[in-house]
Amino acid sequence: MDSNLNNNPLITVLMPVYNAENYLAASIESILSQSYQNFEFILIDDGSTDNSKKIILSYKNSRILCLSNDKNLGISSSLNKGIKVSSGKYIARMDADDISHANRLENELLMIHTENADICGCKWAVIDKNGTVIKDCDVPLSCEAIDLRLANTVPFAHGSVLIRKQFLLENNLFYQPHHVAEDYDLWIRMHKAGAKFTNHPDALYFYRHNEQSLSKIKKNEIAAASKKLRKIYINNNLIKLLNYISSFANSRNSINKDQQVDLIFLAANLLFKSRGIKYFLKIFFKTTIKNKIHGIYRVLFS
Repeated sequence: MDSNLNNNPLITVLMPVYNAENYLAASIESILSQSYQNFEFILIDDGSTDNSKKIILSYKNSRILCLSNDKNLGISSSLNKGIKVSSGKYIARMDADDISHANRLENELLMIHTENADICGCKWAVIDKNGTVIKDCDVPLSCEAIDLRLANTVPFAHGSVLIRKQFLLENNLFYQPHHVAEDYDLWIRMHKAGAKFTNHPDALYFYRHNEQSLSKIKKNEIAAASKKLRKIYINNNLIKLLNYISSFANSRNSINKDQQVDLIFLAANLLFKSRGIKYFLKIFFKTTIKNKIHGIYRVLFS
């Protein structure tokens, strides 16, 4: 092993762990077996009461650093702790019950360099408790499609992202400890600070469907918090988003089903805003009313 890999890791993989003993070993091993090896792997045991910490400490790998919280602080505080002690130029997220494809770090690193981006996600899939894929999840690829997705929901799975750490530090961007939609909140604040987003088109991340996960337990709280975040994002990007609607409406054959859903959600949000209606009408009725009504109808209802 090249000692430089550990002394100067290009990537820091951050994994908060809380009572994840059932799938933790598989998750850890999916990172240790990456094709790209110049990384450090920081696991933060967040006050687990099961065998999670014991499993972490059973790995005698020089890339692994185990941090421990005396009590459960939550994912945001744990991630902030990890970011502050990280050595890598990039932060790769990973969740303790998910799986990363063996080429994930290599492909995302190449993508973030090629696109000169500040954050890179990827296409992902949902797996069951046995690791069987039960759903494929596409992601928006163009800057416009990613912006549009943010007006509806997150443009990538939280655990799948690779982030340029310097962008976070320069803009004082950390997770907000008491925000239940911590990833959506950070993505919107990154966008406001001028971050460039991109996605890799290959399925490089496998999200495990788990009814006991925090996202399932706090589903209603997360939904309410996300609704507030959508309003903030739409207010801050209204004119640009309306131009996207117009552009996509006039290129019906080039948009996929996911983009159609995003358009419907955005249009529904805008139609309940007086300011939104004003700009909606201004942009869509520049030419003949008949043509624009037809375009809106095709996008929203066909």
